[in-house]
Amino acid sequence: ATEVPLAEGGLDLAIVIDASAATDSASLALARAATGALLAHLGADDRVTVWAGADTLRPVTPRSGALTAVDAALRAEVGAALARVEPGGATDLGKMLGDAAMAIDPARRGAVVYVGDGRPTVGELGLEGLRQRLAKRARPVRVYALAVGLGAELGILGGLARGGFAARVDYLYPTLDAAT
Repeated sequence: ATEVPLAEGGLDLAIVIDASAATDSASLALARAATGALLAHLGADDRVTVWAGADTLRPVTPRSGALTAVDAALRAEVGAALARVEPGGATDLGKMLGDAAMAIDPARRGAVVYVGDGRPTVGELGLEGLRQRLAKRARPVRVYALAVGLGAELGILGGLARGGFAARVDYLYPTLDAAT
């Protein structure tokens, strides 16, 4: 085997926050925190696009609809915009992931990060149909998934994670003892 050369430049990351009608405020708070953590770890050579999605993707800021260099101003802008995202619409998981994959520059390293419950309500509803839809893309893309919310479909998200992984992200509320 020969060495596979690394792509030039930094990392391109397409972040998709599920903001469909079934998304509750706690899930959106987790999505904001996860997105903030991702952006904090990206450097000057990296680019990001951040969308809220349901049956279509919508940029959370005017600059976040296309790959944009990551800097402090973008981090603050995205964080503020995510605090204003309103849930709504049906969940077309295949369309969201497929459209996000199209934003990745094939000449650079890249990945799609989905943050949501992974419960499609329109389009392909099962894992096999979703896999088939994503397989139609000209170039495979690495997919990571952060499952948030009660009843998140970690099975579907794990099955869609290509070259990446799926993990559950949840709050850990401390219990209050009535005696203290």
